[in-house]
Amino acid sequence: MNRDLTIVLLTSCVRSIAISALSVFYGLYLAALGLSEVEIGFLIASGLLGMAVGTLIAARFADSVGRRKSLVILTLVMAGSGLLLALASDKYVLVGASFVGMINGMGRDRGPLQALDQAIVAQCSPGEARTPMFARYTFLMDLGGAVGALFAGIPQSLNEYRIGLTLYAMALVALVPIYSALGSGIESAKNPLSTATFSPETRRRIVRFASLSTLDSLGGGFITRSLLTYWFVQRFTVEQFWIGPLFAAAAIMNSFAYFVAAWLAKRFGLVNTMVFTHIPSSIFLMLVPLAPSFPVAVGLFLAREFFAPMDVPTRQSYLAAVVQEHERSAAAGIVNMTRNASWVVGPTLAGWAMTFSFSAPLYFAGILKIVYDLSLWRAFRKILPPEEIVQRHMKHAADIVNHIDNKPRKRRV
Repeated sequence: MNRDLTIVLLTSCVRSIAISALSVFYGLYLAALGLSEVEIGFLIASGLLGMAVGTLIAARFADSVGRRKSLVILTLVMAGSGLLLALASDKYVLVGASFVGMINGMGRDRGPLQALDQAIVAQCSPGEARTPMFARYTFLMDLGGAVGALFAGIPQSLNEYRIGLTLYAMALVALVPIYSALGSGIESAKNPLSTATFSPETRRRIVRFASLSTLDSLGGGFITRSLLTYWFVQRFTVEQFWIGPLFAAAAIMNSFAYFVAAWLAKRFGLVNTMVFTHIPSSIFLMLVPLAPSFPVAVGLFLAREFFAPMDVPTRQSYLAAVVQEHERSAAAGIVNMTRNASWVVGPTLAGWAMTFSFSAPLYFAGILKIVYDLSLWRAFRKILPPEEIVQRHMKHAADIVNHIDNKPRKRRV
């Protein structure tokens, strides 16, 4: 593994720790400032909106500005906004800092920095090494998220909240000199002075891929962690104590799944792995409400958590493979932006659906995700990444050779 890849993997983990830790106490900090629930929701939404806009801007200009310089600038903007949030109390300043700083109250790093990471990982690990590297990258990001949530703690005073925000900013600032040490090999091979443009073929693929991704992301919005916590407690009248270990076990299942996905993709292809591991996860999800007891529901849910994330590294790897090298940052940014926007809508619809049936969100999520999987397979099953095209040609050539070798030969008299 080269030096640039090592930097990207480690910085993504540290960044995830900071973002996850902030998400634990950010809402409580806003409440300590005297904001109402509506105002807190608006501030969190403004941060998510800023993250979507930032991702779109990075998709458009990151390759022309330079990926290394973009990483540094975006990180400094996020850190500066964190410090401003720690010092300010005016509502308008808080909204502006949340938007500009792309403050992520959801806990998972899905902003412009991740889109740039994906382009760099794909460029530095071509061919068959790409999917295993994306599996490692996703694993480290999730590991960082778990560590951040675990060690964030819950501050007890307004001053402690502000110290937490300051530590968030300091952690990001510490990444700046590390990003500055990235080599020129991470930059787009295309003239860096030109703006990112898509070929007609790439444009069609991205539009189709992003459009279908909204279904998957919308389905995911129906089953946020907060909603699932509420559902398990109310459905089975269990103590809240058991929910923490449940999601910890789910995180362990997720971690194994990334590497299994890379192994499956090598043998069955990226699209097949994305689709035919995701469909079982949706089926298990829709079986959870039918479970007669909490332990059975836990077993079904953990089975779902094993299959569900297998499409993450494979999806990232596939998208990077089917566009041109200089288009990767923009492609990842656009797809991430559409997924983020759809994910935000899901919880509101889930709350509405629960007024009709308490378990409706789980069914809606499963159905939407299955529709997404089947549509994706139909649209992209014939569009193979380069390494799978080579494998297919090699297999075809080997079949021809075997056929010739096994063909009966006439005996000479």
